[in-house]
Amino acid sequence: AAAAYRGVLLALPASAALWFGDLRDRGLAAAVEAYTRTHVSPALLSHQLAVLHSPAAQELADAESFAVRALAAAREVVAVATVEDGATLELAVRLPPAWPLKPAEGECRR
Repeated sequence: AAAAYRGVLLALPASAALWFGDLRDRGLAAAVEAYTRTHVSPALLSHQLAVLHSPAAQELADAESFAVRALAAAREVVAVATVEDGATLELAVRLPPAWPLKPAEGECRR
């Protein structure tokens, strides 16, 4: 059952989040969130960060105008784009401990 749950969170994160949001039993929701936070989210986050550092992802980024860095300890991904006249745009996406059951938070820093 744990492997199936992990597979659903990996393959269908939005559907899992909708299911979680519809849970009416608070005890069950708390148990699911705690299990996800402890046993599933760290592995999913590691997998997603590995994808960001893959050669295919690196080829998509133009080193002069776009850079992505992942901060695993902070569960954060920061994208920096250089636009016209050297101005930069920095977007940070923070993943909650129970991600993907809870939504990510985005912040434009510059």
